[in-house]
Amino acid sequence: MRSTSREAEISSLDRHFARFIAAFAAGDEQVFVAAALVSMATRNGHSCLELPDWAENPAFSAFGQTWSAPELSRWRLALAGCAGVGSGLGNTPLVLEDDRLYLRRYWGYEEEVARGFLRRARAACLPVDDRLLAAGLARSFPGVSGGDSDGQRLAVLVALLRPLVVITGGPGTGKTTTVAMILNLLVEQWQARRGVPRVALAAPTGKAARRLQESISKVKEWRLFQARLEGGGGEQVMTVHRLLGGGGGSPSRYDEKNPLPYDLVVVDEASMVDLPMMAKLFRALSAETRLILLGDRHQLASVEPGSVLGDLCHPLALSNFTEEFSARLASFGVTPAPERPGKEFGLEDSLVELRHSHRFARASGIARLGAAVKAGDAAGAWEVLADPAAPDVVWREVASPAAFEQALSGLIAEGFAGLPETDPGQALAASEHFRLLCALRQGPFGAEQVNARVERFLAGGGYPVAAGQNYPGRPVMVLRNDYDQLLYNGDVGIMLPDPEQAGELKAYFPDPGGGFRKFSPARLPPHQTVYAMTVHKSQGSEFERILLVLPERHAPVVSRELLFTAITRARTRVEIWGRRQVFEQAVLTSGERHSGLRQKLWRDLAGTPGG
Repeated sequence: MRSTSREAEISSLDRHFARFIAAFAAGDEQVFVAAALVSMATRNGHSCLELPDWAENPAFSAFGQTWSAPELSRWRLALAGCAGVGSGLGNTPLVLEDDRLYLRRYWGYEEEVARGFLRRARAACLPVDDRLLAAGLARSFPGVSGGDSDGQRLAVLVALLRPLVVITGGPGTGKTTTVAMILNLLVEQWQARRGVPRVALAAPTGKAARRLQESISKVKEWRLFQARLEGGGGEQVMTVHRLLGGGGGSPSRYDEKNPLPYDLVVVDEASMVDLPMMAKLFRALSAETRLILLGDRHQLASVEPGSVLGDLCHPLALSNFTEEFSARLASFGVTPAPERPGKEFGLEDSLVELRHSHRFARASGIARLGAAVKAGDAAGAWEVLADPAAPDVVWREVASPAAFEQALSGLIAEGFAGLPETDPGQALAASEHFRLLCALRQGPFGAEQVNARVERFLAGGGYPVAAGQNYPGRPVMVLRNDYDQLLYNGDVGIMLPDPEQAGELKAYFPDPGGGFRKFSPARLPPHQTVYAMTVHKSQGSEFERILLVLPERHAPVVSRELLFTAITRARTRVEIWGRRQVFEQAVLTSGERHSGLRQKLWRDLAGTPGG
């Protein structure tokens, strides 16, 4: 039994749901507590409730009293005797599986996703022209032979041989370049036998899709791929929702009865794909469609329930292949040296980790800080922050709202007060140079109040800034997808006078093909000022410099995954403001989601270290 550190924050919706479920068991308090907690857990991003985490502990306060969870075996019996709880058969609102309690819908999503991954991962290797593939590898990786420390050649080869491949790696490890190489060699294979493959590239958010479009268009292998397609498609990256045929509030158009018309689907930033979306993607894939997932398993998980990429990428199985598949790789001169977990699962033949960063030198402060945070090493992370030999990472002790106000005023005087250029291209480039990132959205150190403070400081300095109104130089972030105008949640633009319209203010946004697009502010979907954004909103973005603002006190959402995501948004400099105690507690706090997916994918590894 693992005790909880605090009572759950139960909402009125959780209580109403709990009363509904408890009615199936004549109002049994044990069932009421379980139902309230599973509703709360799902709302907080978990796909299930782990009963041992709460058994024999205070659960929550409601109706003027404190409710506690019973002893585990009694709790199981109470739930098993409730007509609203089942084992997956039938149509009960809740499902009890081992010691995990689910809302039925999320249990069903887990089952679909587990079957989807295992079916593809355990399929036989795909037929290829060995001689043509060997020549393509030699051309793509000249001078590389034997083991491949970067992992890119290995990832390309695995992707050509397997119907499923998951390529995980940190920032700068070459995921985008790798997928461009995969597409280029895949076209060669198809043209040698059957024509041109139909390819779709997608990402979970519009901003991530735009970022992939921008980065992959700079890779020469992508341009070669497009030249070889001869109208075969795959030129634009779309959101996963759009890929599935959804638009606005409409449901997905593609499913098991109407599968996607593609031979290969590539999904970038897979850590942001939630459990329901992954289940819908598998429903829409035909049995013949290849799937490639790209992402960083150490980044924040999706906003909605689930942590699919983290559950899928078991540390003991990454790049540790079965003997049979290792022999197939060796036939192409690629000889990885796996430290095998002892039993073959089949899924590990589809997992590749890129471990060498081409963006950060191993000795750089950003790389060292990110590695320490990722490992949960609070002492090591603090040592990097305090190291004068690591000028690319800076710590500033900010212990109170008053101290934060003073520090922020100095920052604005140095940076934000020089409002952006009037030239849209220069202004948009400048807006991507530096970003304030906040761990929370609300509170004195949250993104909403920080944005308001910046505007007040600017207005007090004589700049034409009016809170809640448009003004020259106002950076704005879109809050909702607008498929008609191709503006997506998280897109960042800037308000500037339009010389072609007598100086009328327009909102300028980057165009994926280069240049910019302009919109009348009245035509924009819901948006907000964005001198600062939350770390969650920054996923899929890169900036030259970032400043991370930590809250005054520790909050459960301020985890090592949040810190790592923030740190790795920066290319050249990271500054962190806060209290040392809050920072160290964040490094020690895992944001791991409760889920049964890892158990379903890795049954004999789920309880092992790293599992």
